[in-house]
Amino acid sequence: MKCDINGTKYDFSSVYLSAQPSSRKEQLRTINKDKILKEHAITGGDFNCVENCDLDIKYPARGGATYANAGGKTLARTMADCGMIDTRTIRAVEKCVCVGV
Repeated sequence: MKCDINGTKYDFSSVYLSAQPSSRKEQLRTINKDKILKEHAITGGDFNCVENCDLDIKYPARGGATYANAGGKTLARTMADCGMIDTRTIRAVEKCVCVGV
């Protein structure tokens, strides 16, 4: 879907990446190679991986499942190559309090 907001054209899309790591990485390579995602795109979806495990993955305190995050680096590279950013990362950085020594 396309939309014009204050003179800037935006593409809206939804993406589902495979739960299978090898398929997910191949899907990301195709998205990057074919320039499917572009700057001024607003994209949501289920990527089945995250850019930053420290921000987006909570492990159980005792035991339980873990998250391998296969494809996370490829997702980060694909987003950077497409000129996209993760708003979750931006919000976390804005809340960060840095203390000098």
